[in-house]
Amino acid sequence: MKKIIVLALFFVIKLSFGQTESKLDVTVSLQKIHETDNDSIKSHEYFKLSEKSDFIKDFKAQQQYADSAVKYANRTKIPVLQIQAMQVQIQSSLVKNDTTRISNLYKELFTLAKRSNISHLNDVYITNKMKYASFLSRYKNVSSDSTLVVYKRILEDVKNLSLIHISEPTRLGMIS
Repeated sequence: MKKIIVLALFFVIKLSFGQTESKLDVTVSLQKIHETDNDSIKSHEYFKLSEKSDFIKDFKAQQQYADSAVKYANRTKIPVLQIQAMQVQIQSSLVKNDTTRISNLYKELFTLAKRSNISHLNDVYITNKMKYASFLSRYKNVSSDSTLVVYKRILEDVKNLSLIHISEPTRLGMIS
């Protein structure tokens, strides 16, 4: 019995610390947003806030931050930021089970990636392709076999990456 009480106390303390840490992260991000005129920074900070809100289950804030991320990403016209902003919009739409909006956002995301020449080997593109396949099988009654075919294609693309594709970003990261 003492063991259970101690474990319960530990989780309450850990949860409280996590909430304090989350509030601190939110405060820091909001401060960065208010101190800058750079729309790229604002978009990225709102993206992080939307993800944090999803994690702590504050869905109203999540939607507001996702909308702000999109607003500032669209101002920058930087495709990677726009895709990132669409990701949090998709996440907030999942909470509402708005499958039509999610389908439209994924189509828009892949169209933007193609129009912007973002490689199908880009990690963001691959991640979204996998999430889209999962979404289709879960919400749109696409068969598991079709989903597995998509996953297999993605795996083949990743296998065909040369060591240069994989190690170059890591090496450049180590230099900077």
